[in-house]
Amino acid sequence: MSRRQPSASQQTKSRRGKGGSGGRPSGNVYLHAVTDGQATLLADTATTRPLCEVEKGSGAHVMLDSKASPVPGMKVVVITGQPSQIHTAVRLISHKTGAQGTLSDQALTFWFQWVEASFPDLDSRAYFLPPVYFNRVPMVRQSVAGQDVLVLQSASGQAGQSSQSVTTPSAAVQTCLPQPPRVQDSDVRDDSAMQRVLFCLRKMTEQKGEVLFAMSNLQFAQYLGEPCYAAAAAQLALPANLPSTQPRNWKQGDFDVLLIHRHYGFVVCEVKAFGDNVHALSMSPQVIADKIRGKLKEAATQLDKAAAMLSHLVSDVTPGLHITKVIAVPNLKADQVKQALSGHKQLTQDLCRCLGTTDPADIPGVCLCCDQLSDPKTPCDVRSHVLRELGHWWQRRVAGAGRDRLMTDAVYRTLVARHKKRHFPSFCNQLLIRVPRLHLWAASCYYAFIPACWQVEYLTRPLRSPPSVVREVEQDEKISKYRVVHPYCKRGVPDHTDGPPVTRLYHRGQGHSGDRPGGCVTCGRDVASFLHSLRVGVTGSCTTTSTTVTSTSGFTTPPCLQWRDVLLVHWGDFSDNSGLVTGLLEAGIPVRVMTDEDIEDVATASSDVVWVASGCRVRGLERKASCV
Repeated sequence: MSRRQPSASQQTKSRRGKGGSGGRPSGNVYLHAVTDGQATLLADTATTRPLCEVEKGSGAHVMLDSKASPVPGMKVVVITGQPSQIHTAVRLISHKTGAQGTLSDQALTFWFQWVEASFPDLDSRAYFLPPVYFNRVPMVRQSVAGQDVLVLQSASGQAGQSSQSVTTPSAAVQTCLPQPPRVQDSDVRDDSAMQRVLFCLRKMTEQKGEVLFAMSNLQFAQYLGEPCYAAAAAQLALPANLPSTQPRNWKQGDFDVLLIHRHYGFVVCEVKAFGDNVHALSMSPQVIADKIRGKLKEAATQLDKAAAMLSHLVSDVTPGLHITKVIAVPNLKADQVKQALSGHKQLTQDLCRCLGTTDPADIPGVCLCCDQLSDPKTPCDVRSHVLRELGHWWQRRVAGAGRDRLMTDAVYRTLVARHKKRHFPSFCNQLLIRVPRLHLWAASCYYAFIPACWQVEYLTRPLRSPPSVVREVEQDEKISKYRVVHPYCKRGVPDHTDGPPVTRLYHRGQGHSGDRPGGCVTCGRDVASFLHSLRVGVTGSCTTTSTTVTSTSGFTTPPCLQWRDVLLVHWGDFSDNSGLVTGLLEAGIPVRVMTDEDIEDVATASSDVVWVASGCRVRGLERKASCV
């Protein structure tokens, strides 16, 4: 528990990376789990020779992760390199530690418990990965004042818009500077449609309290096919190939949207963006209908392939899990789909088979059309009438079939554990490949996870926090024990003051209940009593020993702290009904539990309330309090 909003004057580590050669080998990153005893064999306090031998024999970079593992008795070895180097390194590590196979049962346990640690509310809420959708943005590189800059421009051939950039450079400048990858109009339209679908699904799951795991743009090969899963996949009893009825390129493809639902199994969604520019292109009704039929046929083929691939990938877990196939056409109305299918018997039959319905009249209703989605001009504004229509669609298409009895708690967690949550160095390496000459900065990350070939600066001088706060932070195990964060260096100049004394409130004694302070009403009352003792929220001037100088009247009593100046940081689950929150409310303290949507309010102090926030949500956030 914290009695005052912390500033980000704690130690900051800054890293800058750019393309180049030399340094540690770049490529994929594989996390290999070992027991504490095996870790000691690899690298103890006396020598790191075994790890050096693994590096020399494999060509990969191998390091023992020094931070605490979420699984007791286990540690992680981080291996960076090409797939062949990673495989060799795993083999050498297994040989030196006496482990049998590429991944032991203990490592599998580590894998699943790591997922539980990463997604603590897995059984009670929806998670979307990536948390935000990344649009492909058309840009052109120009030279301005001797510096290369990227300027936004319209996508090539975008209907109704100029294909020129915001500031048109000369042809010579465009040709002499390496340009970013070309973004087409179709890319922009696909992104817009996908983002709209995800906005609406996210809002609906929040409103309905659905428990699911959602992934977008997931390549088939990324599901157990990447080097980080190679060792685990080798343990699975998956057949080498799909049945001969599948095409040769069955491994090529992607899931536009893949939902793993706690109760209803899988939902595979294929998104088709056609329909937003038909008027700008002056398409005739006949051409429009032909295009719609073509897109529906293409979607059905892709869904059949995706469902077959998904069934294959999870066949070792529980064969026969229910898969709901969905066609999303965000820019078409249900009536347009109905009209396009009229009189086309074969396509109608194919869609009935794909979507699992016997009545052709049901097809427009089970497709996700613009009738159930937000306005394309304001896609993030998902209003009540949209949620109502989307809820009806969800009931017809997904929930109406009832729960899948095969989807147990264990199966759900196993399936979620298999998705590809990218490791930071791997993400940076892939980003540099796709966007050459990129200059990327990363701040406040563990120095053990610096991507290869990055320039590094360690910023360890405390700039604003007083010594009393610095001493408190230095006790954290990440600094004092595991050494994954560098300790502070001396400030070099005298401090104005040692700072306010740290007050500790303990979750123990008479009246306290539960395992943690967050669920304890008495802890909430204790925190409220402390805040009242500071006269937080009292209007007018306060009686205090500190003074501040004003330009007109010399010394005067400073204003009191406001509720907005107080931040309570917690770890673990928290809700509006948590014991600590209840205790604060009972004491008359205005308190709100922070969600992802509240970040701007917290950063700007718009609401005069005490915010209760997870440490992960406010990491890196800095806001100066009105009174110190």
